[in-house]
Amino acid sequence: MLKYRLVALDIDGTLLDSMHIIPEENRLIIQKLHQQGIEFLLVTGRPDALAKQYTDQLGIPPIIVGNNGATVRNVQTEELQVAEFIRKDIAVEVINCLLSRGIYFRIYGVDSVISLFPDDFDETKNEFALFSQRLAGQMNFVITGSDAPIEMDIVKISCFSHDQQLLVQVRDELRYIADVEVVRGASVCLDVMKRGISKGNALINYANQKGIAPEEIIAFGDSENDASMLKLVGMPIAMGNAEDSLKTIAKKVTSTNDQAGVAHALTEIFQ
Repeated sequence: MLKYRLVALDIDGTLLDSMHIIPEENRLIIQKLHQQGIEFLLVTGRPDALAKQYTDQLGIPPIIVGNNGATVRNVQTEELQVAEFIRKDIAVEVINCLLSRGIYFRIYGVDSVISLFPDDFDETKNEFALFSQRLAGQMNFVITGSDAPIEMDIVKISCFSHDQQLLVQVRDELRYIADVEVVRGASVCLDVMKRGISKGNALINYANQKGIAPEEIIAFGDSENDASMLKLVGMPIAMGNAEDSLKTIAKKVTSTNDQAGVAHALTEIFQ
């Protein structure tokens, strides 16, 4: 029987329940398997600063693949192992596209996030903008208008809307811009990274450095940005709450994130 050596975990909608808490069943099985020598890696669309608390809670090594694979960092030592930036001229094209659409978006650097919105945008009435303000204690955070110059190196640009038709239109427009990767990070969110950046590529690069083969990896996910991982590993697992497109490429569909689906699948595999 094949011995799995590495488990890659998406965070939101996968490791966490709907209350953004790690179910106790997940925590216990992860800690047990980690003590037995199984390696765990958090692979998330979040910036690594917003994921560090979960490596602490789980007691696993503090390496986080963040920003959909654009960054890899040891969040304990702050050592940045990988940082893939969007070219400045390309980033300007993306920003201008989003401003023309009047959609709320955030620009992420390695340690900073800029919340940018059109001049007529009322951020006090937008839930995404209000949520952004809560990031201020965890990253260098700036809210600014559309004419502000962007000086920092950019790893990811994310836009947010409940208007699904608008997100589809924005996605179609962004795909005409050269050298970017566009992926849906959640039902209300589009993420833009440098061309070739994905969770899957970052995971395989990390595993290669550890001498771990793709067939020795288990990966869990629920959203479109997890598909690149699931397509490349030996045991791709979709959550019960995952998008249908993810379930079609998974070898196993587990329970939902509110039913500790990660724990159920790991218990079945390693029992």
